[in-house]
Amino acid sequence: MSCMTPRALLGFLLLVASPVFAQNEKLILKFSAIETAAAGKSTILGLFTKTGPPNYPAGEIDAMRVDFDGNLITAPFRIAQSFSLQINPAAAFDGANFLAVWNELGDPPLLGIPRPGRIAGAFVPESGAPSQSFTIADASPIAPVIVWDGTRYFVFYSDLQSHAMGVTVSAQGVVGTPFAIGDAEKVVGAAAGDSQIEVLGVRSDKLELNTVDSSLQVSPSRVIASGAIEARVAWNGTAFLIIWKDPNGVWARSTDNIYELHAVSNPGGFHLQLVASGSLFVAGWDLYGGALAWIGLDPFRVALAGVGGDYPILVPIPGRGIAMFFTRSSHFNQFSTEVDLYMTYTVPPRQRPIRSIF
Repeated sequence: MSCMTPRALLGFLLLVASPVFAQNEKLILKFSAIETAAAGKSTILGLFTKTGPPNYPAGEIDAMRVDFDGNLITAPFRIAQSFSLQINPAAAFDGANFLAVWNELGDPPLLGIPRPGRIAGAFVPESGAPSQSFTIADASPIAPVIVWDGTRYFVFYSDLQSHAMGVTVSAQGVVGTPFAIGDAEKVVGAAAGDSQIEVLGVRSDKLELNTVDSSLQVSPSRVIASGAIEARVAWNGTAFLIIWKDPNGVWARSTDNIYELHAVSNPGGFHLQLVASGSLFVAGWDLYGGALAWIGLDPFRVALAGVGGDYPILVPIPGRGIAMFFTRSSHFNQFSTEVDLYMTYTVPPRQRPIRSIF
């Protein structure tokens, strides 16, 4: 990693004291939360794991549909029936349907000839029932990453030997031939650009970047950082931005200058998010409450804002801004804490331009 520049050292940035929202928050559903979401033409699909016994993280993958104004369209529903426990949902939209993917853990022995752990998927229309689920690849229980590049889906996962892999899935459900992502052990983020997919993988304590071109050729790995705990990448139409969290905060590099390190926030948090909104990027994370960072390039600058809730999930909605889901605690007792699910829109601070104090 290159040395941190004076410009990055001064990256203790303009703090916007209040959240920057386009409209009032809306309560979607009490005693609920989602783990991830994707936008369609007129609806947002939110996915979550409906768990079993207390403190047991696996169960079944359920979904809810919300319109662009934050109104719940359908009660939560199950994506796919399975004898296996399900975990780690992710989704993308192809212009007609969502493809939801998740980990299915190995079948229990009572089924006779158990199958290994795998990545499963199902197409979910904007209205109507999900399609029959199908197996995408045998896999270890590492969260999958999915992107749509305009012509096909790319699903990234870790195989049974803990090697990071990618595979294409067509909009009709045809699964391609898996390919390796360098020497990485797992993929933690990916984004589609004009003619390539940028993929963030982790090997040992190294965060690495690989490019997958349209013929599925994978570039040599480039080391982005050491000691990264979470990382994400997004494309704003001209450049990719990579952000990651380590014990010292949240950091960034852009493909405009991959060697220049920038500070985004200190301290950082967890449950890292990154999306693009026009030429800007929006990052989110949680640390004793949600936080947002609007990030501009050329020059690099950041504005920070609070969320007023926890676990922000960011979904770009063309023409509307960034839909943001978050939770807020509604009930405490000595055994549990219940949370409610909200949605609002956040837009860049127009009257207070994003800037830094460089």
